[in-house]
Amino acid sequence: MKPFNIYKITILLLTSIPFLLTNCEEVIDDFELKKTKSELVIDAQCSSFTDSAIVKITRTGDYMNPIEYPAVSGAIVTLLFNDTTMLLTEKSPGLYIATYSFPENTMYTIHVQYDSKEYTAQSYMPGKVPLTKLSYRVSEYSKYLQTYPGELFYVTKMEFLDPQNQTNYYRIKITKNDTLFKSANDLMITDDIYFTADTIQYEPFYFFKKNDKVLFEFTSIDKANYLYYTTLIQAMTSTSNFSVPDNPTSNFSGNVLGRFLAYSSDTLSIIIK
Repeated sequence: MKPFNIYKITILLLTSIPFLLTNCEEVIDDFELKKTKSELVIDAQCSSFTDSAIVKITRTGDYMNPIEYPAVSGAIVTLLFNDTTMLLTEKSPGLYIATYSFPENTMYTIHVQYDSKEYTAQSYMPGKVPLTKLSYRVSEYSKYLQTYPGELFYVTKMEFLDPQNQTNYYRIKITKNDTLFKSANDLMITDDIYFTADTIQYEPFYFFKKNDKVLFEFTSIDKANYLYYTTLIQAMTSTSNFSVPDNPTSNFSGNVLGRFLAYSSDTLSIIIK
């Protein structure tokens, strides 16, 4: 249905202040990198929400075969925080994992040794910012979305308490009936520089039906990863003719692609009745 495609664009409605969200695509495999030769890519995450550290090491595809991303085995991956040093185990080619109850409000450092070179990144894991409420209402656009007369569609709204006297950076994930919205237009980040109230409300333009289960994951990230996401979306949306966009800003040393993210999350779900 033609009007539905228009609504897929992220439009933000806030009852308290402007909520400046930027859509972003996390998977760097989905756009053309500036460099055409094979480069090392490190995608590293550490989460208090999942109690896991996961590092995926690959290489970019070459110019003639850009969709292949060879896994990199045999790296030594070490995670450091507080007085703890943790070695990640290679569970499958290029995939390194450790499980632990990772503390929040903590600086994490990751070291990757491969092919006589070392790559290092740091990420600060902020404390979890709780979601305080989810609600829903009948959308005023139901009549444009109907497949039969009288069909109703609903929109949801999330609320959270933004900590004052500090700068915070957030990412929002939305899941419908166990399926994560994960296209480039579905991944959203924001800082709180323009937030002037403690309670923030956000109503995304997603449409749901009766009995749909909707889950919001509200993730706190650090400034370095906020910068990574913003430069990534700029690279993906570059409109310069016949030009190749710059690679997103990585927090790794050693001239490598990718990033290291330590994050905390809170979730709430609701069923449309």
